Amino acid sequence: MEKALKQEIKRLCLRAQRRVKGREAKARQDRQKFEKRTGLPGGSPKAPPTLAGVHKHFDPAHCARNANIIARTIWKKVLDGTYVPTPAVKYQIPKPQGGVREIMAFAIPDAALANVVLWRARERNIKRLSPFSYAYHPDRDVFDAILALKGFMTDQRLFAVQIDFQKYFDTIPTRYMRRLVDDRELVAVAIGQSNAVRLFGISPSTREIEGARLLSDWRRKNVLAQVAGKMKVARAEATALEQRIFEGFPDDEDERVMREFASTAWPRRASLVQNLNDPRLQQIAQRLIFLMAPESLAEPNRLRVEQGIRDRLLDPHG
Repeated sequence: MEKALKQEIKRLCLRAQRRVKGREAKARQDRQKFEKRTGLPGGSPKAPPTLAGVHKHFDPAHCARNANIIARTIWKKVLDGTYVPTPAVKYQIPKPQGGVREIMAFAIPDAALANVVLWRARERNIKRLSPFSYAYHPDRDVFDAILALKGFMTDQRLFAVQIDFQKYFDTIPTRYMRRLVDDRELVAVAIGQSNAVRLFGISPSTREIEGARLLSDWRRKNVLAQVAGKMKVARAEATALEQRIFEGFPDDEDERVMREFASTAWPRRASLVQNLNDPRLQQIAQRLIFLMAPESLAEPNRLRVEQGIRDRLLDPHG
C-alpha cells in the first residue's frame, strides 16, 4: 500500500502540473492570436487562483519532491489509527443549466489515499458488485450499458426514466457508511483500508463540519416528516411504488435477504421474495425477476406484476 500510495501521489502531482502548463499554453496561444488580429500587444491574463498557499499538501511541486516520505508517514498513521486528513477546501463552479455545484478539493496525499483504498477495495469485492452496475467498474463503461439497454428495445413502447438525487452521497450518514465497512459479509477490506475509510470520515475537518450540517438537516427533515404525519396533513395517499420508495430504510433482516438476493440465481431469488418484510422491497424484487426471468415467478405474482404495469400505463393521472 505504501508503494501504491507513493505512485498515486506522483501521478496526481504530474496531472496537476500538466493542467497548469496546459492553461499557460492556452493563454500564450490566445495572446498570440489577439496580437496577430489587432496589432496591439497582448496583456498577460490574471493567473487563476491556486490552493498551494492554503497548505503545502495542495502544492503539487512540494508533494512530488516529498512523495516518499509523505506516503510512508501517512500509511504509518493509518495503521496506527492516528491519521487525520488535511481540511478540504470547498468552492463553487457554475453548472451548464444554471446555478452552481459545490466541489470539495482534497489535499493531494488525501486524494491519493482515497484512490488507492478505492482501487484495492474494488479489486477484492469486484465479484460482489451487481451485474447491472456500470459505475466504478474497471471493466465496464457507458458503452457496455448502452449494449445492455439495446437488449430491452423491442417493437413495443419503451419507457426510460432518469433520476438525479440532489446531493445524494452528501446526505448519507457517516455512521451508516462505517457500519457497511465493518460488515465483513458485505465488504471485504484489509485492516489498513478500513482504518483509512473510518478515519477519513470522522476527522475534525471541513468535511466533518459539512457532514454534521447535512446530518442535522437529515434529522430535521425526519422530525418534520413525523410531525406532518401526526398532524395528518390533507394530501393524497401515495399508492405507487415510486412514491413510497423513501418512506423508510430497510431493517437488518431485509438487508441480509437483499445481499443473498443479489448473489444467487434467478429461480432462488423468486423464493427469497417472501422472506422480505418490507412490501416495497417485495415489489421491487418481483419487478426485477419479471424483467429478467419471468418464468421464475409464480403465476399469481407474475399476473399481479403484469396487471400493475397495465394499470399504470392506462391510468390517466399516472
